[in-house]
Amino acid sequence: MGYDSTSDDYKILRIDGYDEAPDEILALKSASWRKIDETSGRMSVVTISQMELCLAFVDGAFHWLGVFPRSVVSFNISNEMYGEIPLPVIERTSYRMVEEGVSVLGGRLCFYHNDAINFNLWVMKDYSVKESWTKWFNLPSNGVDIIPIYMFPDDEVLLTYFGPEGTVYRTSNGSFGLSNKKWPLDCDDIQPITIQDGFVYTESLISPKLGH
Repeated sequence: MGYDSTSDDYKILRIDGYDEAPDEILALKSASWRKIDETSGRMSVVTISQMELCLAFVDGAFHWLGVFPRSVVSFNISNEMYGEIPLPVIERTSYRMVEEGVSVLGGRLCFYHNDAINFNLWVMKDYSVKESWTKWFNLPSNGVDIIPIYMFPDDEVLLTYFGPEGTVYRTSNGSFGLSNKKWPLDCDDIQPITIQDGFVYTESLISPKLGH
């Protein structure tokens, strides 16, 4: 779900990951779903990590990874048109299974790449400008799938993964492994499976009671 400042409306996007049916959009003011016009130009089959709870929303558009061609696919909720943003050039050092995705950190579009050895994070400094992709940091991933979910004011990044001990949160200057204490810190008396996941939300001054 995202807020469309042009129409002063909240909109919810439903995408078909296999591109077998048209995507659909719900504008809360109209309170009805409708199919997105095929001429809007979705260019790629969708690939979204099962660990991602919501799509990256920045600059008035939703973003996700696309394949064939491999790129970041965007959908602007104001003009309801698809777009395509090239990914940064990555030097592949192995043929291991790779986990990739996009997220928003500090209001900027980010791309992460994890080859089960190292986790790498890029940030796009100027939106939709391929040359502005900048390598932010990389760290050993020790074989776990990592998702970046939040950036603190000091630029440290909160990361999460789901392992044998449940959902674990670490900061970008921390480390991953079973010997480290998981967060929240007061969960020692419950089973790890109880802690499933978490996501970032932003408080808003926009009233959800549209049209009233």
